Amino acid sequence: MQRHTATNKPGMNPGRLILAVLLGAAAGLFISGYWLIDYFPADSRQLQFLTVLLAVGSALGYYVGAGAIGRGLARLGFTQKALTILLGALLGCFLFFASTHQWQSGERYIAFLLPRHEFRLVAEGSPEGTALVWLSTSLGDVSYDSLSSHGWIRRGDEMVLQEPASNSLEWSVVAGERLQLVLESSQPGGQVRLSWDGGEQLIPIDARKTTFEQAFTIPFYASRTFVILLGLLNSFVLSLGLVLAGKGNLAAWLERVDHSDGQQRMIPFGRGDILGVVLAVCLALLLRAFNLDSVYPAVDEYYHLIAAKQILAGAPLASVYPRGMWVVTLPVALALRIFGHEVWAARAIGVLFNALAVVPLYLLTRKISRPVAVVACVLYASSPWIITFGRVAREYAYYPFYFYWIVYAMVSFIETIPNGLVVREQWRRLLRPRVILLAGFLALPPIFALSIDWLSTFRTILIAYLVLGALVLMRVDWKARSNWPFLGAATIILILGGRSFYQEQVTKLLLIPRVNPVPLEYFFPNPQQQWYYERVVIVMAAAVTLAIAGSLVLRKTNFVPVFCVGLFLSYAAVFALISKSFFHTRHLMSTQFWYVIVSAMGLYWLWDALRQAVPWRGKTASTAIGVVIGLSVLNPWQIVLPSVSTNPDMPISEDYMHDMSNVQAYMLGHAGEEDALIATVYGLYATWEGEPQFEAVYRITSQSTKTEIESIVDQHESGWIVVDSIRLDLSTLSIKDFTDISQMEYIGIFGDEYVWRWK
Repeated sequence: MQRHTATNKPGMNPGRLILAVLLGAAAGLFISGYWLIDYFPADSRQLQFLTVLLAVGSALGYYVGAGAIGRGLARLGFTQKALTILLGALLGCFLFFASTHQWQSGERYIAFLLPRHEFRLVAEGSPEGTALVWLSTSLGDVSYDSLSSHGWIRRGDEMVLQEPASNSLEWSVVAGERLQLVLESSQPGGQVRLSWDGGEQLIPIDARKTTFEQAFTIPFYASRTFVILLGLLNSFVLSLGLVLAGKGNLAAWLERVDHSDGQQRMIPFGRGDILGVVLAVCLALLLRAFNLDSVYPAVDEYYHLIAAKQILAGAPLASVYPRGMWVVTLPVALALRIFGHEVWAARAIGVLFNALAVVPLYLLTRKISRPVAVVACVLYASSPWIITFGRVAREYAYYPFYFYWIVYAMVSFIETIPNGLVVREQWRRLLRPRVILLAGFLALPPIFALSIDWLSTFRTILIAYLVLGALVLMRVDWKARSNWPFLGAATIILILGGRSFYQEQVTKLLLIPRVNPVPLEYFFPNPQQQWYYERVVIVMAAAVTLAIAGSLVLRKTNFVPVFCVGLFLSYAAVFALISKSFFHTRHLMSTQFWYVIVSAMGLYWLWDALRQAVPWRGKTASTAIGVVIGLSVLNPWQIVLPSVSTNPDMPISEDYMHDMSNVQAYMLGHAGEEDALIATVYGLYATWEGEPQFEAVYRITSQSTKTEIESIVDQHESGWIVVDSIRLDLSTLSIKDFTDISQMEYIGIFGDEYVWRWK
């Protein structure tokens, strides 16, 4: 008798098939509600067809991918499996929110799952000629061609009431969250009755223009929340696959990369390095030095300009504006002495310092690798954020030069500390002249920031000292018991230092962290301050992810990458977690200094990974991959915008450069030396220009009261009040409040400057 044995034949796995179908449906619905809704009408059959097509294609991909993910997880123990899933979830959230920006928009729906509403509008007692001039929903405008009308006639972009006694407008539409309509009537009166799905609303026409909005409830299965959850689910599954795929290969690949980079680091600084630095400085100058006087100074620039002018006139240093005296004002005074009373000259000295920051940046990043140094210098030179603030006469133009030198000294100091340090046995190595000199140099910036220029934001360099302390402690062998007393002493010093810093910054820092997402939005998903504005942001998100992961893998062979990543994350955390408020774009710029390095590492490593992954080899393939990455992350127009734009409302810096040409032309022809001036920004401008001459100049702000201003007016026989529109809007005063002051005459508005005169 022949016996038959069962054999395991490859076939379709029912469980995996069901999972793939569910994930495929989730992918199709997500893409439909997240992206396609911007391009197709809500009730489009084409949208439904594409959604089904995407769901089927995604299901096929997920069937293959689910098998690979399942096999990868099966090989892991419970703890490793849990950590891998957690890492996949974190990576998925980061890639979703960092590389896409549609989640910031409220109009994200699964369109064909939204309810359809039937509307009917009837005018009751409204005069002939009443017009419907606007009809829209959350998903866009409603076409007048889709309306069924009786007693109304279309005239251009309006539906005009022709028969007040008998009329109606009817339409059926997928409205989303709201319906908005606007009615106009030359003779206010009457009302319209709007009814829908059993609901009804009477809208009185009691003004020339009447606006009405009606909100609707969105089912959860069609809502923005559901779309985002579907996106996070898909991003998690894809990220989990990436983590499992890269788990075994990342370390080996990075070790190969670091071995190659290590050989480059051993090459002495030579002609190639010098040429690279010179070219990078030239690129930075080219993008910064053009058109320096195209816009008027920002408000805070005037303080340095006026102080420099006063110093040249012989004023003692102690009598002028103190903030940024040594960093900004004295260099500006030197530039004005050489080139004359010119705004471009005051800004040019900052441009020079800003461009020369390439030198310490290159030296710092060359400790990672030559290619990373080259990429970092290109990114620094072309950063719209750094270019913008490199072109103003403020300390932010100078900070990159000083901050990169300080961090370079930090890295050099860490290198002097042997790995696995046992203090009792190796203390003599810590007393070498090089170590003492570096330690002495590093002691100067905190003294300068806290004692000499304590009003400036130079103190943000102190955050880097916390990272320095952590890296130094990592060099010590804490398994050796003889090091424990030093660990205790270091802990006490860190606690006391942190307490002292917190007390000094208590008005600006929180004791209990909370999440403020605003600072993070200057990096992702689509900020105007970055090279990749309106570009393929997922490339940068992947690069940053790779930089962070790679720095952790390489921390034992090269501490510089993890040090730079630590700088970026620490600065971002301070602003996003414990800063009491986010003050201005410029305050966050120090974070951008380290982001340049993190981005350079990530982009270079991403290029190398793709170069190894593609089946082609050689310089042509490597060049092509580099070009593709460059085009995907560099926006040429955004890079040159700071130099070519004459818009006073600068979107990158978020500063407003008040144009004084109109008000200055008027004042030169009418103001006299016997007049006093009470002003917001114009007073600073007139002081800097030195004309017209005034008997006295008083600065007021948006917080100044009418009583305070009247008291100044009473001190002078004649004078002028000039207030810019921004501060007038922010204040509690109005044009009438100023005009009501005794003997005050309202002259008019010149540009954005309101002018009054008293005599």
